[in-house]
Parts: sequence; structure tokens; C-alpha cells
Amino acid sequence: MVNRMDKIAELVRRELATHLYRYFSSDFVAVSDVKVAKDLSVAKVWLRAVRNPEAVVRRAQELSGEITKQLAGSVKLKRVPKLFFYLDKSADHLDRIEELLEEIKRPE
Repeated sequence: MVNRMDKIAELVRRELATHLYRYFSSDFVAVSDVKVAKDLSVAKVWLRAVRNPEAVVRRAQELSGEITKQLAGSVKLKRVPKLFFYLDKSADHLDRIEELLEEIKRPE
């Protein structure tokens, strides 16, 4: 069962993807996850980028005020959360886990 906060997070994720495309279309940026506080005060946004991921996250954080204003214009929420951007490193972690599993499978 999907709860209200999951629906809000998905709405914010979809809308942010659209708005971020305007700023980062050449960097192939994707919003991989969004976690919204229950009081809608804060949203943590995880980004993936093909090129210069650290620079993309830094720039997104610099633009967070402007992006929040655009988000406020495109979603109907009682309060639009303050955005904090993070680099999604889950793919790196998965790669490392796969490497470790392959090492375990190899005969010595």
C-alpha cells in the first residue's frame, strides 16, 4: 500500500526531473530518489549524472532556491519543501557488491 508521503515524494521526483532537465540537459541527470519529511519542510533528493556528478550536485544545490520556486508553481502542495541534493552512489555500491560476490565464487 502506497502512503501519502510516498505519493508526494513521487510527485516531487517527477516534477524535479522536468525542471532539472532545463539546467542539466547535456549532463544526463536523473532524479533517482526523493525523501520528503512528514511536515513537508525538507526534501532530500538523490541525483545521478553521467558527466561530472559531483559538479552537478553542487550546482543543483546552488540553484535549489530557484528550483524550489519552479516546483512551487508546478505542484499543488500546502508547503513546498526546501530541497537538499545528494549524489546517488547506489550504483557504485552495487558494483562493489557484485565484485565481492565474484571473488567469493572464484576457487582458490
